[in-house]
Amino acid sequence: FVIIARKSLGANDFQVMLFTMTAPLCFLLSIYWAELIRVFRHWRTLFLLTAVIGVVPLLLMIPFGNVQVLLGLMLLFHLGTSLYVPLRNRVIQNNYPVEPRSHLYSQIARVITLTALLLAWPLGLFLDSGADNWRWLFLFVALVASVDRVLQYLVPENPVQLQARVPIASPGWMGVPVPRWSHLVKPWQRMRDVLNRNRQFFRWEMQFMIYGLAFFIIFTLLPGFLVEGLGMSYSKISLGQVAIAQLGSVIMLPVMGKFHDRLNPASFAGRVFLLLSLFPVLLIVTGLTPAGNLRMLPFLLSFLLQGIAMSGVIVAWSLSSMTFAGEEDGALYQSIHVTLTGMRGMLGPLIGWAVKTWFGWYAAFALSALLLLVAALLMLSQGRQLERDINTQAEPVKPAIPA
Repeated sequence: FVIIARKSLGANDFQVMLFTMTAPLCFLLSIYWAELIRVFRHWRTLFLLTAVIGVVPLLLMIPFGNVQVLLGLMLLFHLGTSLYVPLRNRVIQNNYPVEPRSHLYSQIARVITLTALLLAWPLGLFLDSGADNWRWLFLFVALVASVDRVLQYLVPENPVQLQARVPIASPGWMGVPVPRWSHLVKPWQRMRDVLNRNRQFFRWEMQFMIYGLAFFIIFTLLPGFLVEGLGMSYSKISLGQVAIAQLGSVIMLPVMGKFHDRLNPASFAGRVFLLLSLFPVLLIVTGLTPAGNLRMLPFLLSFLLQGIAMSGVIVAWSLSSMTFAGEEDGALYQSIHVTLTGMRGMLGPLIGWAVKTWFGWYAAFALSALLLLVAALLMLSQGRQLERDINTQAEPVKPAIPA
């Protein structure tokens, strides 16, 4: 959508930054959605709400397509997504067995990614073939995303994994609870308590924060770099950013799922971040390569590497919080993770826009590579500590020697 905003709707760098910030702004509300899921008896019906609020309005882009309308619709779309993510994690926690959970999730993600790969090149050609063809993309996304949310709603409840939910004790109107001020503050207090109690989760999230700043710097600048800096068409962008990147994901998602099951979350994330730090470096190489067929080599290689690395990020972003949650509510932990994503997502685009404005694309990409490297090293350090803790706990207690 951001590429369409830049290439077809003429969005400038500042507007692209605003588009990038719509998702993080909505993700800040995820901590409240966790509370809603916890107290709402028929919580699966919230999947249908995410379709009505966040997906169906995309159809308005067909008759009213412009930058301002798209910006408003992106806010609604990501508002629904911020609720959808913790809802999906509760379904995963309730219905997926613990041991092969990451492997099963990666196989499902692989099917979705393979579908995107097969559609990428034809979609790019379709968008290039007509000035207004981008409008139909919104119809397609609205239909597919609505079907997805309905299917999630229809997943049966696992009676063994039912979790107790305490109803909100407040006055109601027609049986609907009316929130009090304390209900607005309580989710943040619960988030603080979880982070204080689970210090390894807190440390992991802070290191993920550094990665997130780098990610949002790249994500903010990439549309302008591809369209203006490299002069790419829709078909070339689709080939690299979608097809080649998704090819890397299709190949590596099952592998990443197995590694996530075997490694602790920090060791896994550290390796993935280390690999991803090469992506902005290859973008710099692409920009410095003379225009023509020669430039396509580092361009395609950069997105192949990004797809491989992001397959690991997808698994870590979606499932690692549940590893730290253990027997606690996975939806709560994921909502904390999503809320912190919102925080770094409000700062990262501003940093990326400012560095690009003052120093250029290459300086911003170099900064993101440095941040990714720092996040990787910190994660690997935590991973070694977690391994030591696990080994210490696994050692048998030696019987005392009689005096």
